[in-house]
Amino acid sequence: MKNQNVLFAVIMMFLIGIGSAFGQNVSEEARRHFDRGKAALKMANSIAECKPAIEELEQAVKLAPNWPEAFYNLGLAQEKAERFKDAVASYKQYLRLAPN
Repeated sequence: MKNQNVLFAVIMMFLIGIGSAFGQNVSEEARRHFDRGKAALKMANSIAECKPAIEELEQAVKLAPNWPEAFYNLGLAQEKAERFKDAVASYKQYLRLAPN
């Protein structure tokens, strides 16, 4: 039983270490822009209506340049706005930051 507890503790420390190594501390401001951008994208029904989403998500990636999810959603917004070259660049950045 004691060996199981030690093994469990070692595994938990390993998992916590991995999580902190790959997690990014994203500021509240970046999260606000991200949330606004996702909401704007969800409501966008035309190419022109995608502009506010793109602007918010661009702010999020400026504030958190290592946040893969922000680049992925920026790519979605750019794709919906038919800005395909920009979308490809955002998706590439997403894959660079989150290769798995």
